[in-house]
Amino acid sequence: MNLGFHKLFYNKFGKEIDFSRRFESIGIALEKANSKYTPGLLLSIFLSMLVILLAIAAILFVLTGLHLFFIIPLTSLLVFLYPYYRIYSRREKIDSELQYAFSYLSTLVSVGVTPIEAFKSLSTDETFEKELRREFELIVIDTEVFGKDLITALSRASQRTPSKKLQNILQSMVSSILAGSDLKKVLMDASVELLEEQRRSFQRKISNLSIFAEFYVIVCLFAPILLIVFFPIVETLSNFLMFGSSLFGRHFIELFVYLLVPVVSIVLLIILDLIQPKEVKF
Repeated sequence: MNLGFHKLFYNKFGKEIDFSRRFESIGIALEKANSKYTPGLLLSIFLSMLVILLAIAAILFVLTGLHLFFIIPLTSLLVFLYPYYRIYSRREKIDSELQYAFSYLSTLVSVGVTPIEAFKSLSTDETFEKELRREFELIVIDTEVFGKDLITALSRASQRTPSKKLQNILQSMVSSILAGSDLKKVLMDASVELLEEQRRSFQRKISNLSIFAEFYVIVCLFAPILLIVFFPIVETLSNFLMFGSSLFGRHFIELFVYLLVPVVSIVLLIILDLIQPKEVKF
């Protein structure tokens, strides 16, 4: 990427955007996505990409006649969907190991380890998902580097995390500390509740896989075969009833078989990967 464009747009627009409350929601989304970008920086990158793509599309149009200007709105959409994709991805990774994390924490706290030391131990244990470790690492950084108390650090973490489950548990921990309750019991209760919820979620996802498999067979296997088999009949009838005109041309069938079916298959496989439980992935 051209750093000159990048700096130019940031100095012109980005700094003002970073201090504007109108873009606060984007800033919150970027924080939940654990992104290094600020709203102003993200917009600066988008504008620099826009200028470069517009120039490339114009040059190709002049030289070859190709209309590639549709890439510009597509790129715009991808740039602004990036934080929300990251939020979804991080939430799934965090939720997948949340039960194991709180079992781990409750065990440490039950033998006398302080909450901060337990968080620090989890944040450095590479057996856990990186995104999950990052959430607890930020709590440790808030307390040990920035000097915040545990309640403030937990409150900030509950606002920052993309996981609704983790947010609720952190808020329960804050309430427990303020009320002087036993933190160990909160952690153990959270572990038991997460285990039961994980079991129900796993059963739902497994049942959804069978429905998804049937849909895949119909759309990607049965429909193309049906179209190819009935195409000669439809073509003959259309030639007879419409005086030689055709409802479908050969190019339509080729486009359907060689382009549409593979694209739909790829999209369905991506969706399958997203909904498939982590425990059954190879």
